[in-house]
Amino acid sequence: MNKRIKYFQALVHCGNFTKAAEECGISQAAMSQHIKVLEHELKVQLLERDTVGQRKWKLTAAGEFFYQKSLVLTHDFERICADTAKVATSASKQADITIGVLQSYSGKELTAALQAFVAAHSDVTVQLFAGSHDELYYRLRAGTVDVILNDQHRAFSSEYNNVTLGIKPLGVELSVSNPLACLESVTDTELKAAKCLAPAPVFAPLNPPVITAQASLTTSAELDTGDGAVEDSSHTPAVASAQQLWAAEHIYYREILGIKSEIQWVGSLELARLQAAAGLGYVLTAAGEQDCAAHLQRQLRFIPLLRSGTFEPITRTYCAFYREATYRPYSAIFAQCLLEQFTANFAL
Repeated sequence: MNKRIKYFQALVHCGNFTKAAEECGISQAAMSQHIKVLEHELKVQLLERDTVGQRKWKLTAAGEFFYQKSLVLTHDFERICADTAKVATSASKQADITIGVLQSYSGKELTAALQAFVAAHSDVTVQLFAGSHDELYYRLRAGTVDVILNDQHRAFSSEYNNVTLGIKPLGVELSVSNPLACLESVTDTELKAAKCLAPAPVFAPLNPPVITAQASLTTSAELDTGDGAVEDSSHTPAVASAQQLWAAEHIYYREILGIKSEIQWVGSLELARLQAAAGLGYVLTAAGEQDCAAHLQRQLRFIPLLRSGTFEPITRTYCAFYREATYRPYSAIFAQCLLEQFTANFAL
């Protein structure tokens, strides 16, 4: 019946049997026959025909009602068919693009980039993962993510497309009741007595293992050949151990950022901010990324973080990485969306 309904709609739209038959790719006689069969199936008269050759006709009241309702019916039916095909496809394949996001990032650029990407590619299935720098690195290396929004810890690798998005100065979020909150800026040395509340690696146990100096040095050497990949990949496991993930985070905070405070690992950035608002420590975030809940914004103050001695800002470089070996067109497109949003934000 669905085919005959389409023929009936074409007839009403075109106004005569000849044009409707041409539009549907059938003969005029076949078109007339299909309309009669439809009327027989519905047990109503849809058209009032003249008595000579049936060349002239008009819709009956039932025909007008059926025409209006059939337009809604066919639209809904086509949408159901398309959605059914998507369900069948998604059940048998991975997302069209899988994006990894640094868990300590909370800027507006990602949301804007996702909105722009989805608007331009509404038929693409998007999946998101959050994790620490090295969790995202291992996911990218294993091919379980296509593109990652990460920060730069080491030199770029030639095995990856490395897109520098922007450099943001870091600061600390701490309770307005903290005596340090009255300062215009703070150094890493001045923060030594306070706890640094840091998001824990997502896929590692929350309680970190004891990291020895030797373990830190070994992991640092393994991971220090590039953000995208380790050049001698034959000696690097495809999946990171919990020890490696914790050691990598420890190295980043201690050796790269130069944080001298005791580090307390918490389950997420949101939980870290809650504890900071309660006066239990501070959270390290980039400038412009303080859009937390309104009640927390009133309890926290952001202060720029400077390096002791030089008094230069401590910064975080954001990058998009995607691998040629698992290259999909959408990876480059989404990386470009991110770059455009970061560029627009930095221009403000």
